[in-house]
Amino acid sequence: MPVGAGVEAPGGIRKKSAFSCDGCRRRKVKCDGGRPVCARCAGRQEECVYKLSPSISYTQKLENRVQALEQALQKAGVEAGRPLSDPGSQEDSLTPFQGLEKGEDGRVSFHGSTSLTKLTTSASAAERAQNSLLDGLGEQDKNQLISNALAERAFEEISSLPELMQALLDSHWCWVQPLFNFIYRPVFTRDLHTNGPYCPYILINAVLAHSVRWAKADSHIAMLLEPYDNGAYFSQQVKDNLMGEIQKGPAQIPMVQTLLILSAQESGKGNLTQAWLYSGMAFRLLEDLGVIVDGRKVKGAVNFSAEELEIRNRLFWSCYL
Repeated sequence: MPVGAGVEAPGGIRKKSAFSCDGCRRRKVKCDGGRPVCARCAGRQEECVYKLSPSISYTQKLENRVQALEQALQKAGVEAGRPLSDPGSQEDSLTPFQGLEKGEDGRVSFHGSTSLTKLTTSASAAERAQNSLLDGLGEQDKNQLISNALAERAFEEISSLPELMQALLDSHWCWVQPLFNFIYRPVFTRDLHTNGPYCPYILINAVLAHSVRWAKADSHIAMLLEPYDNGAYFSQQVKDNLMGEIQKGPAQIPMVQTLLILSAQESGKGNLTQAWLYSGMAFRLLEDLGVIVDGRKVKGAVNFSAEELEIRNRLFWSCYL
């Protein structure tokens, strides 16, 4: 009897196979579990593939790997998994400035000295800006960022996402991220699983839409994309929700990232006018959010964590380059 095939139980009742092949799963039909080819695939003369979930031993190896990394970091004097601390107080040669402020609603924005908003600036706010400290990332903060990045990368390997979504994300990290680097991967991965602020619905769809171009070369992925209008669904979701998100009020960093991805996608299609429009909106939001200003200079008015500084720094230089 082939391995994995159904087994006759006492009383002549045939037990169900524990696993079905990929073809039968897609068609949602009963699979006899025959190896190496089930009866249905043999009848259709199709390739029969069994995709099993990761074994317990494989999962245990990944968990042991994470534990070993945490122990190595602890020996190096870095506490793994602790909350990111604020940047250190190491002074450099940068000059103080005014303009980057945090409003009552928590929104960070930048307005120069000639802006109309400066007419209502209080003396205390100006004093806080004058007393801003020039801080840089210390070695402890850098080590903590590396620690969190390693932990999130290990979590990616043991996390479970729909096959199509995982394939498109893998395509993004492989082909898109090295070129543009708009997104800080550890934070995106964390917020993807926790519904955090740095991974909203519109940004997820933008990432998936842009990745279709590279992933659809795989015939299996192309088949999975068919119910989603061959991938056009994701792009349409972004465009349908874009103006509504902008009109909600002050934009945040994920909106800038979404616009930049849309610009790169349109540029790849040869639609240069649309690409310039999207990138122009992104650059203006970038300025409004104060990302154009070195975040290390705002210790007085706005306290950025090491993680926030890294996100803003990567976003600025990805636009500059």
